[in-house]
Amino acid sequence: MRYKTTLILAGVLIALAAYTYFVEVKGREGREKEKEKGARVLSFEPQKVTELKMSYPGEAIVLERYGENQWRLTSPLVTRGDSLVIGGLLTTLGNIQVERTITENASEKGGEKGADLKEYGLDHPSISVAVSTSDSDQPQTLLIGDPTPVGGQVYAKRGERNEVILLPAYAKGSLEKSVGTLREKRLFPDSKAEDVLKLTLRHFNPPLTLTREGEKEWKPGGNPAPEIEGSKIESLVSHLVLLRADDFLPKIDRGFYGLIQPK
Repeated sequence: MRYKTTLILAGVLIALAAYTYFVEVKGREGREKEKEKGARVLSFEPQKVTELKMSYPGEAIVLERYGENQWRLTSPLVTRGDSLVIGGLLTTLGNIQVERTITENASEKGGEKGADLKEYGLDHPSISVAVSTSDSDQPQTLLIGDPTPVGGQVYAKRGERNEVILLPAYAKGSLEKSVGTLREKRLFPDSKAEDVLKLTLRHFNPPLTLTREGEKEWKPGGNPAPEIEGSKIESLVSHLVLLRADDFLPKIDRGFYGLIQPK
């Protein structure tokens, strides 16, 4: 009899432990996650973003994901994007949280009970963001308006919602990106130093060609072949594959920059 009672009590304890874990512990984690998710101005997972559109007065930038973690600009020009910069931008955008709701009934014309979007700089927003994801047919949009007179915040509006909300001031600054900031700046983005097998230095007369013959061994061409230090060539190659552009100049004839016969 006592053995049977012990088994029953053990079963009750196991059931209580399971309830505590799945309902209280896991449930609380889920509720906290949903609460945190609800506080964010936009709800998305950065790895599921397929397209990002950012519009500013006079310019619109469109970014598309291709591959696992690669990006390209498709407007206003077509070129490879800087995956690190774009990834950081998505992380920042996904973590911006709503600080307060100003009004739940705003429109372009206002009205007796509604507020006019013009009061908040949202009739012509300074920044408009649209995020498309693989798990949704509709993009999530965010409009950024004027800064608040005091408090260090900015007015914002989400998609078709009529509510005007307050976001931290950094939200606007973190979303102000130029094409130059978002495009790939590495000159040789697909190259690794150890993969370079041949290097030609055309500023020599005649040009000097170097061929890799080992991990850090290089053989110069020419007859007679000049003496070289393999470690210095390896250092040069390492610097070359890490070169990044500081800025991109307008497309003008190469002669304007002295690049027809580069030095």
